[in-house]
Amino acid sequence: MRIYLQETGEFLFEIPEVDIGDICLLNQKHYYVVCVVHLVEKKAFVKQIEFKKNAVEKLFENHIICPYCSHELMDSWEHKDIGKMECGRCGSIFDYIREVSVSYSTYPDQAAEVIEIRRTR
Repeated sequence: MRIYLQETGEFLFEIPEVDIGDICLLNQKHYYVVCVVHLVEKKAFVKQIEFKKNAVEKLFENHIICPYCSHELMDSWEHKDIGKMECGRCGSIFDYIREVSVSYSTYPDQAAEVIEIRRTR
């Protein structure tokens, strides 16, 4: 199967078989995820991604972020407070926890009355 870069159509490499979601490492340097597969035409399209096989924690983010490929889930608010999920981009499995913090803001409305005193001697 011939593999092409989705953004430009540039031919990258040839591989016997791929499925959507497969991750390919080219020349021990660049990671690609398979986005489209044309079985009849025997070609597939990939998108270059950042991928870390030895992932690191992503702490205190605004959304759920895959620790392997940094894919950000913009609908994080729809998920439970704690869980396990499969990344929609790279297929890796990771755990997540929603951490909630409370903060307060204040706005001036009316200052207290001040009694002005003058000393006279």
